Amino acid sequence: MKRTGGVLRIHFTAADLLATRIRAEPDPMWESVLSACRPGLARGGLLGDLIPLRGNFPDFLTPATSSGEMAEGLETIRALPRRSLSHDLDPRRLRRPATAYTRALASGDRTAMELLTAALVRQFRVAVEPVLPVIRQSLAADQQTRLRRFASGGLGGLLEGLAPVLRWRAPYLEADYPVCHEIDLDGRGLELIPSYFCDRTPVTFIDPGLPPVLVFPVRPARGSPPAAEAEVRRLAPVFGRTRALILVTLRLPHSTTELAEAMGMSAATASQQATVLREAGFVVSRRTGQSMVHLLSPLGRVVVDGS
Repeated sequence: MKRTGGVLRIHFTAADLLATRIRAEPDPMWESVLSACRPGLARGGLLGDLIPLRGNFPDFLTPATSSGEMAEGLETIRALPRRSLSHDLDPRRLRRPATAYTRALASGDRTAMELLTAALVRQFRVAVEPVLPVIRQSLAADQQTRLRRFASGGLGGLLEGLAPVLRWRAPYLEADYPVCHEIDLDGRGLELIPSYFCDRTPVTFIDPGLPPVLVFPVRPARGSPPAAEAEVRRLAPVFGRTRALILVTLRLPHSTTELAEAMGMSAATASQQATVLREAGFVVSRRTGQSMVHLLSPLGRVVVDGS
């Protein structure tokens, strides 16, 4: 995978436009891997060796699946030949030194592989599975927006609607990127994959020979989905509905701006509410770059999960 200096330019032909499609359902492999790139959800240990907060991660971590199921993706990873692992884990491709673990994985060590698949399952269960209703609601809202764009402006309108993350300048789709990188689709088309955990900039494979995909971020849907509404009702008598909804929302890390957008309130109000919950011990906040990122504390997670 390649991530954010330069410009990504994807060249379309007429045949590519006809073959372009958008994924409708969450991709468990992409969501699991990208969640590990988010402050507050990043896992240490071997996943930290493979998936840095900034930089490249190996293409084989996000295989295409026909079923859209995590189990199929894991089986694909387990079946990879040693040469594929060694190729994807080459330090020159990842632009960072190898570790003892990545060297073992690249050599085809089966214990290293089992540790990897177990870590990916844990990441999915801890970071992705608890918020799948939110993810599905957000992707469904995004899909409705794309369908309206397509109905009113055709495929060009749909691609133009991917702004500001992506820019359609026919026949090129462009995005800010870590390096200057061009992809010629050459009749293969492009699969666009909306992702809840993709953060600000799109993601694509390092290897240009793989089926072309572009993962792009979707906005969190406002309000609580049906599955989360019961949790909000349970917490509301103690915290009030607004703070209950904030607690449920902060199962995932949100910057102050993202929290304000998700709640439909001003950034100042969102900051004030997060401060109250932080001072009460239910939320932790940390500065990441120019943003303050908020997430449930261990106590907050116990309260929200009801455990």
